[in-house]
Amino acid sequence: MREVLELVKKNQVDTLVVYQRDRLTRSCYKYLEIVDLMNTHKVKVIFTASDDIPFQHDQEDGVLKEFHYALLLEKERNHMSNRIKDALKAKES
Repeated sequence: MREVLELVKKNQVDTLVVYQRDRLTRSCYKYLEIVDLMNTHKVKVIFTASDDIPFQHDQEDGVLKEFHYALLLEKERNHMSNRIKDALKAKES
C-alpha cells in the first residue's frame, strides 16, 4: 500500500481499484489521510465489492460520509482484535 500511495503522490495514478474500504486500512486516521490524498491528487477510487458504497471524497458531503466509514472501519478492527484475543484465551483454557 505504501508503494501505491507514493505513486499517487507522484501523480502516477488516476484510478485505484480496491475490493473494499477495509483493504485500504482499518485505521480511522490513516483512512482519512488516504481520502485526503486521493482528493488532493484527484484519484478515482473504485470498490469492486457488490455491497460497498462508491467512494465519495469529491462530493460536497462526501468527506463527511467517508469519515463515518472510517469510524466504522476502526470499530470493526477493534472488534476483530477482541474476538481474536478471546479465542486465544479460550484455546489456552
